[in-house]
Amino acid sequence: MQAPHSDTGKTETSLYIDNRGYQPKSTYVTDKGTDTGKTYVVTTADDSTDPIRFDHVHINSAAHLVFQNTSDNVPTVTIGYLHGDKTGMLHVTKEQPITVEDNETPFPASFRIYENAEFNMPQGTVLCNNCLQTT
Repeated sequence: MQAPHSDTGKTETSLYIDNRGYQPKSTYVTDKGTDTGKTYVVTTADDSTDPIRFDHVHINSAAHLVFQNTSDNVPTVTIGYLHGDKTGMLHVTKEQPITVEDNETPFPASFRIYENAEFNMPQGTVLCNNCLQTT
């Protein structure tokens, strides 16, 4: 969603993910063709390599968010501010570098960093009762 900021009038891009409390059948990414209960943002060879930026991303109610690239064109994904209720999960795959510039404190979602993935977090990030998985 794009809308003007109420104070500055500058257009901001926001992404809202909400599972209404439903859990995916599999916690971790397996096959996007058969995966259930996760929201995928997929980039392909037909997409631009321009960076993808969301000023705000909200992950709530057990939602899982996966950014996945399926080509040699790798656009970077930047999240300006990450919001969440600490019940969701952000999946960082090797195909898609992600940077979170700022977030609610403590970190508002669990996250899984897959093998050879690149995940950049804000300096001084506070983790509390989150699930951190690496492979």
